[in-house]
Amino acid sequence: MLSRNFQSMIIAKFLGVNAKDTPNNILDGEFTSDSLNVYSNKKGELATLPGYSAITSASIGSATAWNGVYQYRKAAGTDYIVGGASDGKAYLFASNAYTEIGNGLASGIDKRFVFSQLDDICFFTDGTNLMKYTGSGSIATLAGTLATCDWLISQWRYSFLHSTVDNRLLYYCTVLGSVESGYTSFINFDDDTGPLTGACRQGDDVIVGKSNSLYRVQYTGESPKFRKYRIPATVGPVNFQVMKELPDGTGVVYLASDNQVYILSGDVNIPVGDNIRDYIAAGKAARRQYATAGMLYEKSLYFLSFSYTSTSQNDRTVVMDWSRPYPDAMGKTQYPWFITSIGANCFGEIISSGASYLYHGGYVGKLYQEFTGLTFDGSAFTATYSGPFKSLGSPTHEKKFSDIALTYDQKGSHNLTITTTVDENSSTAKIITQDMGSGSGYLHKTREISRFGKGIQIQFQTSGASQPWLIRDYELLVKPLRSGTNRKIET
Repeated sequence: MLSRNFQSMIIAKFLGVNAKDTPNNILDGEFTSDSLNVYSNKKGELATLPGYSAITSASIGSATAWNGVYQYRKAAGTDYIVGGASDGKAYLFASNAYTEIGNGLASGIDKRFVFSQLDDICFFTDGTNLMKYTGSGSIATLAGTLATCDWLISQWRYSFLHSTVDNRLLYYCTVLGSVESGYTSFINFDDDTGPLTGACRQGDDVIVGKSNSLYRVQYTGESPKFRKYRIPATVGPVNFQVMKELPDGTGVVYLASDNQVYILSGDVNIPVGDNIRDYIAAGKAARRQYATAGMLYEKSLYFLSFSYTSTSQNDRTVVMDWSRPYPDAMGKTQYPWFITSIGANCFGEIISSGASYLYHGGYVGKLYQEFTGLTFDGSAFTATYSGPFKSLGSPTHEKKFSDIALTYDQKGSHNLTITTTVDENSSTAKIITQDMGSGSGYLHKTREISRFGKGIQIQFQTSGASQPWLIRDYELLVKPLRSGTNRKIET
């Protein structure tokens, strides 16, 4: 006979999505991949994802996508927000308005613009053409450059261009600090087959990747100017846009050709996307080459947007908190991942008044700032948490799931829908609506479940505009039953 005293289980330290294990096997603080637009904050509380807001009400066209955005800062300290779009035009954002500064560029939502700067010049490519902007007037053709260029980077006061003419080479400017001095010199990466797919700074070095390999390039200050060697790795980045340097300069985060996300720490390639890999793999493989990423440095978050169900544009963004590693059930290090319904065609890191922000470009002519407001630029979004399947003891014994006790922050007088399901049987669902309160501080409420079964799963959800919620913890109260006790579903 089992004890008839009530037992309880508290879930208090929320982590992130685990898409690799079944709901029966994920950790208490993890979510299933059915969870959408929720995240755990630095305290380990569960909350709706903050929204995003347009940086201005203006738009460059309701059917125009942003293909790149960049903050260009001149030596005198003047900042410019520049970008390129699917209409083949370049734009400057200033005084809450977009001003066209060039046209006749490559068009289409998949023509990604890549920007950098050197010698007080912002130079960029639309995937083919090389252009420059100096802070006034219109864009112009960059002098002394290659016939074509699909991505570029600057480091050590040199500019590096990747050309499709010979995609194993990385060309660099012939004169230190002069982006228009000509590109007759190059670093050859024909050690193995395949084209270069991307490059990123890592501290004082540059990491260069192919689909199945990584290289480190270092500046020597003598002849030869650059030293390169192959890093022990069998994977590389899917494209230039997914490679992002960690703020301490010791690591590079990137989405690899095997659908895994890695942090290259020094020369050690560390997989950090185990919990989200299957979810990424379930997306549209043919469009993975158009994935894009950005960093919200103040929150230690890596945003990765890709095509999940859409065959024409990015429609999901997964977000990793790189500051909170934790061990999984097997003792392997994992990172919190969150799934959002944000569709971004580009990202841009922005610094203003000492604070860092993340912008993303959408598909309706607007640039947005992440983690602002309670909506997706005025549109409601559904926020869903789906927790682990908990048997609270033997998975073969019947129990009475009596109550759920919540500790939550008061976020507004709107309802959180709590759905409890026993034994993965939808007919056992108990739906509870809980007002989130309009005062201040945390509240503790106990609500009746009164269901019988061997295990239970909890879901929290809101689906209206401006309906945030934050759960500090929840507790399940359970009474084990004698073997042979008949179960019934109470209504």
